Amino acid sequence: MKLLFKTAVFATLIVLLGFAIPTTKSVYAWGNCPGTEVELPVLGCIPVTISDFAGRVLNLGIGLGTLLAVLFLIIGGFGVATSAGNPDNLEKAKGQITAAIAGLAFILLSTLILNIIGTQIGIGNFPFQ
Repeated sequence: MKLLFKTAVFATLIVLLGFAIPTTKSVYAWGNCPGTEVELPVLGCIPVTISDFAGRVLNLGIGLGTLLAVLFLIIGGFGVATSAGNPDNLEKAKGQITAAIAGLAFILLSTLILNIIGTQIGIGNFPFQ
């Protein structure tokens, strides 16, 4: 049973990771970064300006946070399904689901707040440049 659970978690993680990997709008060849980016051998084109770099870091954080929240929702749902009537396991799984939903709401609301603040101070859609 533990092997089945680990296999299911691993397969879910691989599928979700495939959807969470950000894709760039265009692919640059070596030495062809735009003027506002510098190229590093391993990381590729990195923004030079603070707002572009912060936007890229926030996008990465939002993606990873969302991925983890969905993963914990799946694990909590699996815990509810396999609790077999044990009240302690059921409460633990319900708490995991509640925490995952709260984390997802926190991520979405913080993105909304950053977007509103960015629009008000004139830098556009701050996290999503």
